[in-house]
Amino acid sequence: MPGSKERLSAEELRRYAKEEYPGILVKTNKPYSKGAAFIDPDTGEVLLEGESNYKLMDKVTAPGFETSWAKNQPPKLFDVKPKILLKNYAEKMFSRG
Repeated sequence: MPGSKERLSAEELRRYAKEEYPGILVKTNKPYSKGAAFIDPDTGEVLLEGESNYKLMDKVTAPGFETSWAKNQPPKLFDVKPKILLKNYAEKMFSRG
């Protein structure tokens, strides 16, 4: 990274978050310099925040850091994929034909 040691671009922070915590939203310190944060996409809750992109990355990569949101997520109760019964589907299509 050119310039200051404590510089981290938004692209690098988003790339890291996408690899380590898929599905998480990343708020960077641009354009208003109000700090950076990892946000839960389902609830909008701020999971972790820092004064800058570098400070947030420094917190996440610190030794001994464990995320409570990524490891101990309970399974979603209503995350059931619909099951298509081929017999019923075939009969329905046959009746339409």
